[in-house]
Amino acid sequence: MGRMRVAWLGFVWLGAGCGLILGIDSPTLVSTPDAGTFPDAAAPAVIIAGNVHALPTSTERLTFGFCPTVHWREAGQFRTRHIVDPNCEEMNDVDVPDGADYYASFGDFRTWAITRARQVDLGIWIIGHPVELFGAPSTQMDMTATGLSPTFENGDSIDLFSPTTGMIMGMQNNPRLLTPYPTVGSATLNLNVDFENQPILGDTFSDELWMIVFHFGDVGGNNVGRVKMVAPMDLPQTVASGQLNSISGAFAAPTVMRNIAIDFKRSQFDAMRSQVNANAMPFTTRVRVRVQPVNMAGENPSQFSTHFVLYYDNNELTDVNLGSVAVLNPYPAAWIYVREVEFGYFVPFTIGANTYHAHGFLRTVVDVDSVGPTVTPVISPPQGPTVNARGAFADATDIGMTPTIAWQPPVTGTPTRYVVKVTHLHEGMMFGDQHFFYLPARLTSFTIPPDILDPTAWHVFTIDAVIAGGNPETEPFLLRLPWASASVVTGKFAVGSAPF
Repeated sequence: MGRMRVAWLGFVWLGAGCGLILGIDSPTLVSTPDAGTFPDAAAPAVIIAGNVHALPTSTERLTFGFCPTVHWREAGQFRTRHIVDPNCEEMNDVDVPDGADYYASFGDFRTWAITRARQVDLGIWIIGHPVELFGAPSTQMDMTATGLSPTFENGDSIDLFSPTTGMIMGMQNNPRLLTPYPTVGSATLNLNVDFENQPILGDTFSDELWMIVFHFGDVGGNNVGRVKMVAPMDLPQTVASGQLNSISGAFAAPTVMRNIAIDFKRSQFDAMRSQVNANAMPFTTRVRVRVQPVNMAGENPSQFSTHFVLYYDNNELTDVNLGSVAVLNPYPAAWIYVREVEFGYFVPFTIGANTYHAHGFLRTVVDVDSVGPTVTPVISPPQGPTVNARGAFADATDIGMTPTIAWQPPVTGTPTRYVVKVTHLHEGMMFGDQHFFYLPARLTSFTIPPDILDPTAWHVFTIDAVIAGGNPETEPFLLRLPWASASVVTGKFAVGSAPF
């Protein structure tokens, strides 16, 4: 069977409490970024709890570094089985009792699916070559792109992008950029970037790396970023780890243009702020338009894939109507357009001299051609959260290592699943590490498994109500379009006495 490996794209935030891309080695790699659609390859089988289930097929996938760990409850006891066989074949031997809730977690991602189903689709998946990490030595890539027109100007920004892996890396203020950021008036852009320990492509794969220039400018009084020009650059057949590699290309303007209308009723989202948390403060509004392959038209394979053609970020709370925006698309013309809207909040926790943050979000993701331009909330946050049957907005200590988190369904919208996020607040760290649990909508309470909470940290629980297509029992990580989510953020809790 296919070998399962994990690769963390550290510079890409995949949102919705996910931080996870799953996939499996494909037996063949035959498509190209220009194909328009990606022919399906034969799907390898994944065996969980003695059942065989074929993953969604795709010619190329990002792959993983760790086999899953399977956890379940049996006779009231929490059981776990770590899969250590390098080919993950020990999954054949895991025997989870019929009807038992079981958990599948993946390496250092600390993400779990909670389900009674005996076969599970291990998506989320995205198009991409198998990803390898460059070795520990510094691996520098010297990139030169010529012919930028208009020349580099105020409002321009540079991203490096791999059209097959989905890797994207912004260059402005990036410590990996070893040369000065280009100056206004430059028609030739030269970047020397250190990719030490970063996934790009395997050493034996030939592919492209794109230098994309986005221009941020006024659209109806709003600062909107759109693709300006793209310079594809061929990577060498062998990328020399620990050495300087040189590549080059020429800029060209994409020939595919599309007008997209966006009327964002931001005030309607902010009206739900008190349901997120009484102390919630808005910190970001994001509107993205991206494209994805035709044979993924009904799916949202990575929640926030990186084939972007439009950016809009603004922290104001008023409604914004961008009108009809012309966007240039460097990807195949047959790919569909997907609109992502995200309204983010942070909840501050002041402990001693420091302030710590936990986050909640209101999000919608839709196929542009399936809806009109108006963006309004379709789901509200879960209601009345409790921890060990006590109100969860008030801070508390002594909740123990396995507290029960419970909630009521949202007022607006009917969720298809919930995501419970545990944020650890460690002394002196503004943002804490996190664990995520994916639950089907039949569950409105959840007992945190052992060894998740930390007696030396405070903990904040976030519960997301999610509307998404697909079966949460058999496809816990696969979110089909359209989907939406809304968060409620609790107070802070300690296992025992206050840790600091």
